[in-house]
Amino acid sequence: LGAIADLADSLKQQSTMAMLFHSALNEDLKLWVEGEESGDVGMARTGARRACSKLEALKREGAKLARLEAEGVEQVRAFAAQVAETLGEWQERGAPAVLDRLRAAKEGAGDEEGGAGGQ
Repeated sequence: LGAIADLADSLKQQSTMAMLFHSALNEDLKLWVEGEESGDVGMARTGARRACSKLEALKREGAKLARLEAEGVEQVRAFAAQVAETLGEWQERGAPAVLDRLRAAKEGAGDEEGGAGGQ
């Protein structure tokens, strides 16, 4: 469970990073559009250049996020399989063994009471 919790924290951090890059990309796209609309070629070119670099960074961050999500899904599936296996073992062997011990203890207590009362 510790590994899953650590992965969840990493996912949150990576998601935040991706959102930051997305916001920065939006700002650069606005700069590009404003430059185009106002006829300011320098501002438009700067916005376009920045937007392209931010887009590449956003793609990398998105890929990292996708890898972490896939790893998280795999870890949760593995954990669920372990739980299912443990539950199956408990139902097959564990629960009946505990019930047998309880019955034996109860019978043993009954024998002791019967033996002590008979003397």
